[in-house]
Amino acid sequence: MCYIWGVLPREHIAQVLTSIPMFSGLDKQELESIIRLTRSVGFEAGQIICRQHEPGDSMFIIATGRAEVQIAKEPGRFIPVAKLGPGELIGELALIDAQPRSAQVTALSKLDALQIMRVDFQKLQEKFHPATYKVTRRIALTVCARLRATNQNIVSAINPNNEEPLEELPAPRTKSFWQGLVEKVRGVQG
Repeated sequence: MCYIWGVLPREHIAQVLTSIPMFSGLDKQELESIIRLTRSVGFEAGQIICRQHEPGDSMFIIATGRAEVQIAKEPGRFIPVAKLGPGELIGELALIDAQPRSAQVTALSKLDALQIMRVDFQKLQEKFHPATYKVTRRIALTVCARLRATNQNIVSAINPNNEEPLEELPAPRTKSFWQGLVEKVRGVQG
């Protein structure tokens, strides 16, 4: 799987973490609590960091290297959807839920990362530690931003030339909204 490399000095881990918006708002004590949860791991180029549909048990913070996020189109065939580099996160949803991974991530180069296990994060959260709530809030904001971008991509696919007003679709949260969305997407494809 991955290799575990020497323990990074706390100053270097702190530097990596504070350069990432998800951790930049933590005070010194909170940051130290998160640092204690991390372990240093590495992956070779071409190595799979996490597989789609496998249990999500940890999050990775890329320190060095690049990775590609891929979604399975069919068994054995993947579509690349994003490239990630230093300071970016892999599998942050795993800290919140126990759901399977939503994508496969592969190292494009030698990649060094910090790993936080969900079970360790949850133990700290059970102590009502403020750092875990700040990190969880940042994860929620990240997910919201990605959802908004995905929604915009769907709107662009349905209505590429801005020909139809989208107000004609019923409001979200109703079955008819999703049925209308599926019909619009099928109309664009068909």
